[in-house]
Amino acid sequence: MPERTEIIDSVSLAGKLVGNGNSVQYFGAILLKSKLSLNDLEDYYSVYQKNEWSYVVEPQENQIITVVEHSKISFSEMVDDEAYYIVYSWGDGPDLLEELDFRGH
Repeated sequence: MPERTEIIDSVSLAGKLVGNGNSVQYFGAILLKSKLSLNDLEDYYSVYQKNEWSYVVEPQENQIITVVEHSKISFSEMVDDEAYYIVYSWGDGPDLLEELDFRGH
């Protein structure tokens, strides 16, 4: 965890979350409150990134998570100032296991 930063909330979801077709996506996010800048947080999490969809850091202006296309998801904790950030990652399972997960069909 970066200095001067605390985890306020977290959420995760699996299912048909974005795009078309039969597939399942996995989404996880944490809500941070931090005294660090967006650039500082991006630098911190960049060492953990495996691709462009992992450990994405963005300012979070309210409870609603807007990057999930086919589902309504939000943080349970209030977001009340400019010091909040979302850190999220997308993923999918190994091909065989993904085909057996009916949440994407």
